Amino acid sequence: RGEAKKIYFVQGHDEPDLQGMGEAGLSNFAGALGDEHFTVDSIVLGSRANIPDDAAAVILVSPKKPLLPQERELLIKYADQG
Repeated sequence: RGEAKKIYFVQGHDEPDLQGMGEAGLSNFAGALGDEHFTVDSIVLGSRANIPDDAAAVILVSPKKPLLPQERELLIKYADQG
């Protein structure tokens, strides 16, 4: 009921592809979230000043490259806000 909540998946560090099929992709998971009335989108933290206000969750899946300090700070700030 109501508006779908939005879940953002962090991209930009060689994470699994949100539209990718198979073992290395997240397409099936993203589809299952859609079935549960969530909308799914990707987010590149390095190009943002903050996490969007509509974020119900921000998920970082298996990055292959380290986060930049400002990216870590955005995630910490988001988590601290509950």
